[in-house]
Amino acid sequence: INLPACLTVATFDAWRDERNNWEELARNIAQSAGFSGTDIVAFGESTNLVIALDGSAIIKIFPPFYHDQFVSERAALQHLDGKLTITTPHIINSGEQDGWSWIVMSKLQGVVGSAVWSQLSSDEMSVILHDVGRVIAEVHSVSPDELTQIGSSWPEFIRDQSRHCVERHRHQGLSERFMP
Repeated sequence: INLPACLTVATFDAWRDERNNWEELARNIAQSAGFSGTDIVAFGESTNLVIALDGSAIIKIFPPFYHDQFVSERAALQHLDGKLTITTPHIINSGEQDGWSWIVMSKLQGVVGSAVWSQLSSDEMSVILHDVGRVIAEVHSVSPDELTQIGSSWPEFIRDQSRHCVERHRHQGLSERFMP
């Protein structure tokens, strides 16, 4: 499969938004990881292409300009595997082709928080936020070891986020009144 040379967030987003562009790629990745790839469903609002696979796994596909995210996410998942009191996704397979990269990981049980957040009571939100804080503290208590060598410097990361944020928010439908 020939992957496009997506040079910008906008060209990648346009490619990602058209299922015909990535469906064969997703099926090939699924099959290489031992899945049938018959049931693939893309998640909506995500930076990369994130696909639910056969109800039991997730494929996350990174374009070349997000390669650092692939390296960081793969390393973090491997590093945290089995070290927390919560279940984290387990890497099933990963790969790279033409500068693109992907991770196939186990799918966690539950629902996406954004799908139910507005339906929760204040008390339920507080419990969830408390749990999120506890998990963040737990992650921070794990020694980073070799993870400190991965990725961009913090100033580079912030510059990169700033460079793409308006385009990303506009594509996601944020009202122009909130734009700079």
